[in-house]
Amino acid sequence: MVRTDGPPDPWAPPAPTASPAPPGAAAPPHDATAWAEPITQPLPAILAAPADTTPGRRPDGPTHGRGDGRWSLVDVLAGFGLVLVLSAALSWPFGVFEGIPREVSLLVAGFLPIWLGLTGAAWWASRRHGTGNLRRDLGLVIKPVDLAIGLGVGLGMRVVSVILTLAISALQGGVGRGNLESVTSGIGDVALVLNLVVGATLIAPVVEELFFRGLLIRSSMSSLQRRLTPAQLTDPARQARCRWITVGLSSVLFVVLHLPELTDPYSVLPLGTSLLLMGGVCALLTMHTGRLGSAIVAHMTFNGVAAVVTLTQL
Repeated sequence: MVRTDGPPDPWAPPAPTASPAPPGAAAPPHDATAWAEPITQPLPAILAAPADTTPGRRPDGPTHGRGDGRWSLVDVLAGFGLVLVLSAALSWPFGVFEGIPREVSLLVAGFLPIWLGLTGAAWWASRRHGTGNLRRDLGLVIKPVDLAIGLGVGLGMRVVSVILTLAISALQGGVGRGNLESVTSGIGDVALVLNLVVGATLIAPVVEELFFRGLLIRSSMSSLQRRLTPAQLTDPARQARCRWITVGLSSVLFVVLHLPELTDPYSVLPLGTSLLLMGGVCALLTMHTGRLGSAIVAHMTFNGVAAVVTLTQL
């Protein structure tokens, strides 16, 4: 049923396009600046756009000279693989040479593999399947309203996380260690502040949201919708199923990335639940707003509160 009132549904597939011009007809003029324009529609609407199979055109937009439009979860798996390869390669010197400061090993073998691997996978996928513009392809945009939304959601998630952690710890009969201990133990005060403020609060949220809520959401939705018939693409129930599968996948893989931080049995369930919650909420924020801004700010707020608490306890 077509909606006749209220705001347009950003998840509704666009109206059918006009029939292709007959052979020999002159092609319409191409606007070379089309891909440089700001995003004017939510990311979900972009994801729901059907492929354009006209010869010489990208599957999801005007001719651009690069990008095949075939977003898939292969790029997500490649990102995880790149993180593992970089971790092994950059960790090797620290197992061979002694006396290397803990601050250096934490940055080179801990942070850099994740930051470079996830960002590199998103950048490569954007160039291979999209326009090469992370703003347009993956919604890497922060608007003023995202600051208010992200701050409120981030604080709310942190409160819920604390309540869940206390409840689960009481049921378990023990309190686990926080996941920030892995980046704060055995280092000096300056490195500690840099790790918590710059690394955990500013850089990590941008990198992780770009990958898990940018690349992963676009790849998952595209992969799922390619398996639907034209009739199913207009079915709200099918579209909702694709969205919830994508939210669940984004949340679970977000927890998988943080598994090395779950350092004792008492921390697995409370921290895992908190990470799963944050991953799901950030995915829903991205789908609702069509951009990563509010999810990035919420992630920064969530991590920032924990960083402030950690610093005040030193």
